[in-house]
Amino acid sequence: MARKRGGGGRGKSENPMNMMIMIAIGVLVLIAVFMFIPYVASTIEGSTPDAPSGSDWNATENPDLPNPAQLWTTVAGLLVLCEVALVIAIAIMYFKNMGK
Repeated sequence: MARKRGGGGRGKSENPMNMMIMIAIGVLVLIAVFMFIPYVASTIEGSTPDAPSGSDWNATENPDLPNPAQLWTTVAGLLVLCEVALVIAIAIMYFKNMGK
């Protein structure tokens, strides 16, 4: 007799413990990204050659150029907000489907 595969019914993904594990994995990945990306940004910043004089990409002539480390600091706040919104959405979905 063949097993039924695929969705339908109350599957593994609706188990509250699995949901908590998925959230924990997401938070761990976010922590790993926060630890790794500043290192990469500083490495990229240190490995780029200086632009020739008169170029718009020369940092001494154009002080408004974005710094990779500063750009990461700006984007990091948005990533935290996305993670918080995702956790809130999962919690709302869980509470919405709790009575079913």
